[in-house]
Amino acid sequence: MIYITKDETINFEDYGYILKTISYPELPSIRNSKESVIGKDGQYIFKDGLNNKTLSVLLTQIDSSSLLMRRGNARVIKQILLKSGKLILDYEQNIFHNANVLAGANIKFNASYDELTIAFDIEPVAYSVIDKDVTWETLDVPWASIDLPWEAIGGGFEFELSTPGDIIVNNYGNYIAKSIIKIITNGDIELTKGTESFNLTGTGTYYIDTKNHIVYDENNLNKIANMNNDGIFLKLDPGANAINVSGSFTTASIEFFNKDAYV
Repeated sequence: MIYITKDETINFEDYGYILKTISYPELPSIRNSKESVIGKDGQYIFKDGLNNKTLSVLLTQIDSSSLLMRRGNARVIKQILLKSGKLILDYEQNIFHNANVLAGANIKFNASYDELTIAFDIEPVAYSVIDKDVTWETLDVPWASIDLPWEAIGGGFEFELSTPGDIIVNNYGNYIAKSIIKIITNGDIELTKGTESFNLTGTGTYYIDTKNHIVYDENNLNKIANMNNDGIFLKLDPGANAINVSGSFTTASIEFFNKDAYV
């Protein structure tokens, strides 16, 4: 099991921990509400998104020679688990979960081994490890574990344009991806997918967070005013997504982060 925070990466195997899953919901629960109507049997069900999942794991550390060593390893683990991070499981090394420790961790001491129980709160949607902000050097996972077509490895998320045109962005996951789109442009630019579109006015670097519906620049300054009022935050359907790029720009760079989404 690997846990990646903003500042560091830890592989639990390096500290002698053996992973066993206690509870892992295969599907997230659906947020819904039921409404009754007078004169109608049954109820109307309204669905609205997915809830987070709780992943519980048992980590066993076997070292009969030194309780002091085991305690030292546990202290390192605890320090990192206090932070939000990307969680990669041994049996799903092709995806990562955005995770937080839910309610602390419990440890059980024995003469020759320790057992550490951790409950993670993970988002309902996971993302491919083949992404701009998760590198092979960080992951150190085998190629055989990456269940993606060859053309998906290291490509399909970055585009350079000097004139308007069309791009194809592939979501190799099985769920709608709410990506972060980074755009560097020297002029006005518009992205259109089907009947949905948004445009940005002015030159600069923009990050369009389609999950949180915000726009900001490289200094984390709010740039929502540069986006048209009726703009749509584009989502990526599973499979190929044809996007038309137009505008007055002569140089534009477009990158998609977290474009492969899984449930």
